[in-house]
Parts: sequence; C-alpha cells; structure tokens
Amino acid sequence: AKPSWINTTIHHKPHQARNLVISWTNVSGPVPTWLNRLSNLYSLDLSFNQLSGSIPPTLGYLLKLVWLHLDRNKLTGPIPESFGHLASLKQLILSHNSLAGAIPKSLTHVDLY
Repeated sequence: AKPSWINTTIHHKPHQARNLVISWTNVSGPVPTWLNRLSNLYSLDLSFNQLSGSIPPTLGYLLKLVWLHLDRNKLTGPIPESFGHLASLKQLILSHNSLAGAIPKSLTHVDLY
C-alpha cells in the first residue's frame, strides 16, 4: 500500500522523480523500501522526521543519488554496505540517529555527517 504522505505522481511515475524532499513533516515508521524504484533520483531528503528502524539496503541501488539526508530521525542499525554502489554520492548526512557499527570503507569518497 502507498503511504498517505507520498504524492500519487511519484508513486505511479517513479522514473520521473529527480528530487524528493520530505523533511520536517513528522512522518514516522520505517524508511520505505520501494524508494529504490525512484531510479533517477539525484537527491533524497527525509531529515527531521520520526523515521525508525534500519536504513533499507535497497537505497544503495539509487545509482544517480548525489545527496542523501536521513539525519535527525530514529534510525538504528548499521549503514548498509550497499551504499558502496553509490558512486555518484557526494554527501551523506546520518547524524542524530542511533546508528551502530563501522562506516563502510566503500564510502571514503563521500562527505559523511
């Protein structure tokens, strides 16, 4: 089922989405795994919400992603190893969560906050 906070156009035409900003909206629950369908996404900002659980490894398949902001949520667990696939990624902001584990070595090319 489509979450109530997502725009119908994005849900039905995911290849057209370039930037998705859903910050400061107080959305809660897990980060949706279907976001990997947004294959042409350059930036994803889900910061300043109440998202919880682990970061889905499927985000590591958004190969055009340049900016990923997941800061200031309630995320737990490790940074997915699949983020090593994100060769275009320049900025990854994960601060103010409860993440654990080592930063994958494949992210040495990224500004990590």
